[in-house]
Amino acid sequence: MTDVTMIGLGAMGSALARAFIGAGHSVTIWNRTAARMEPLVSLGATAASSPGDATKASPVTVVCIDNYDATRRLIDEAGMLEPLSGRTVVQFGTGTPAEARDLSNWLTARGVNVLDGAIMAYPSGIGAKDAKILLAGPAELYSSCKPILDCLGGDLRHVSEEIGAAAVLDMALLTFALSKHLGVWHGARACEAEGLGIDVFASMLPPYDPVANLAWRIHNADYDNPGATLEVWNAALDRIIQHADTAKINREVPELVSSLFRRAIALGHGNRDIATVIEVLRAG
Repeated sequence: MTDVTMIGLGAMGSALARAFIGAGHSVTIWNRTAARMEPLVSLGATAASSPGDATKASPVTVVCIDNYDATRRLIDEAGMLEPLSGRTVVQFGTGTPAEARDLSNWLTARGVNVLDGAIMAYPSGIGAKDAKILLAGPAELYSSCKPILDCLGGDLRHVSEEIGAAAVLDMALLTFALSKHLGVWHGARACEAEGLGIDVFASMLPPYDPVANLAWRIHNADYDNPGATLEVWNAALDRIIQHADTAKINREVPELVSSLFRRAIALGHGNRDIATVIEVLRAG
């Protein structure tokens, strides 16, 4: 038996696996593309031949794939349900609170313990003191998993026993962050219009606030090393808008940001950094 199993080794899943290994946990891994397992095996992880075998190897399985539907399909179709019975899944896919509840209800009805999580950090930030990791689900289950999950970030929080709480906080915090981004994009253009360098504007922002980093990326035209691409950000906005419709709340704030993102994507910036939205404002 290993301490934890990691399913899904994209940029974020690989970062989570490295954090587990670095903290001294024994780790089993599985990924659909086997080549992604090799760097982690070289660090000490054990590669499983199938998702079912990976799940059997540990009492806790962390799943980090695209969304709740993809997580459910994988568990349902890849021989994971039976070995998961009586064990724990920590789910780090993305989606709405309703989707989080649906997946949790489906799993718990089959004897699986569930924590639903949201990661408020880029892959490069996993394990850092300020990396915020939100988890929702039974408090006792969180307490039992905390010794394993603590290595993922210094700001690990159990936010509620209500399983959709992490998902809604994810959307709320993203909306807050993107609303600040609006001020940076407009402020940068205002400075440009008056012949003042964006570097001067950037130097006035709180140095440890991510919006200052955004302003510096605009100043340096640093668009091609994104922590998350514009298309990824816009997919998150689509979920926020979907939730607004479901919850019957006003959707104008996320719609405003998404309209800028869609225009930037139409200009060919979909795989670039979020800072490229400035090019939409420069285009008039």
